[in-house]
Amino acid sequence: MRIFDKIPHIDFMKYKGLALAISWGIILLCILAAQPWKGSESRVKLGMQFTGGIDMQVRFRGTMPQDRLRSALAKGGFPDAALVKFESQPGFQDYSIKVKARKGQDAKDAALQANQILDVLKRLDPEASQDPRPALNSESVGALADVWVKTNPLGIQGDPETIRSAYEPLLGKVMDTRGRLGLLTDWNQLPQDLPPQLRQHIQSAYRLGHFAVLKNESFSPSISGEWTRKTLLAVAWAMGAILVYMMFRFTASYAVAGIIALIHDILMALGIFTLFGFEYSVPVVASFLILIGYSMSDTI
Repeated sequence: MRIFDKIPHIDFMKYKGLALAISWGIILLCILAAQPWKGSESRVKLGMQFTGGIDMQVRFRGTMPQDRLRSALAKGGFPDAALVKFESQPGFQDYSIKVKARKGQDAKDAALQANQILDVLKRLDPEASQDPRPALNSESVGALADVWVKTNPLGIQGDPETIRSAYEPLLGKVMDTRGRLGLLTDWNQLPQDLPPQLRQHIQSAYRLGHFAVLKNESFSPSISGEWTRKTLLAVAWAMGAILVYMMFRFTASYAVAGIIALIHDILMALGIFTLFGFEYSVPVVASFLILIGYSMSDTI
């Protein structure tokens, strides 16, 4: 055990003042840069779950210039839409489209707004002007089910509900395939176990299209406000529970010191997260709650 005598002994606590100054200085600079007191004008980016609005991710086959998409959204009544381009598979182009909710907007208005955005995107399909048939890649589940029930290509007997329930498993297979691939590019990508009559109906009644919706979420301001309150409440309860545990498990002074260290770690993570321009969402908040647990465990 004499080997430890040869290890240099460093008085780390000698530099505690400098370390604290640097650490809290970084936190202060992050707060000043983020300017959270400015509300919507601050650098704190809140997700649609907290502000309300539409969060949509779409995929185009081929190239889709960002300027063209932004111009189309502006002409369609969404000049303030936030547009982010993503790297995708070769031959495809993905975009994230986010539109903030208008003041006093409810869930019905949000659904109408989402449909208006979809109409704008569908008009960008180069096949739309030449082929009036709906595109299978962008058709909703409800619209497909309604058409299949109405046309009934398999000749199923019974009332509309019976017919719909018979088509639901087949519709699920088509939707699962479309969701797995993101965007269908060939009719051979349809499930191989589809009945021939249904496959023939799909190919005759629809075209594939050059556009697909990968994600479509809408949040009304009322729901977003409720999520914000519940999120802040969850963080407050977590901090309170940790404080109570520390007071009973150790002493009051240890509990206060542990909470101060925890606040330091969280402020540092929040400051850097905000400074880099990342967006706060419910999964991100869950990650910070996990960070709270790890920080306290490390302090103990």
